[in-house]
Amino acid sequence: MSVLRVVHLPDFYFGGDAVVVVMDAAGLAVLIAALNQALAHGDCRIEHHPRTLEVQVQDGAADVGLDDAHVRWRIPHATVADMIAKLSAMNGVTSGHHYVDIATPARTLVLSVGEYLDAPWLNDPLGHP
Repeated sequence: MSVLRVVHLPDFYFGGDAVVVVMDAAGLAVLIAALNQALAHGDCRIEHHPRTLEVQVQDGAADVGLDDAHVRWRIPHATVADMIAKLSAMNGVTSGHHYVDIATPARTLVLSVGEYLDAPWLNDPLGHP
């Protein structure tokens, strides 16, 4: 079983809101595959407990929508390509993270591998403490 969780955390990034993607090595592989599929086909939908992850490549958008059952990403082509490059660079590392600029629901998306895996907010779909 892989870990791939997306949570919106207020006051996470230097006192500001952030959307944090927490993953282990297997979750990293799942996310890279999903982003590659979205880049090639314009969109992708995968089921990954406890949510469905939907990625739409859409220039002019930079949004992550979160609810109990879904994570919906609308991300420009260049940002998806940048995310794939950043995630691929973390392949094989024990832990690390990269930042991506988005518009909503926070300005910062944190791509985190091997970090926060034991955080108490990790299993709450909406990141409540």
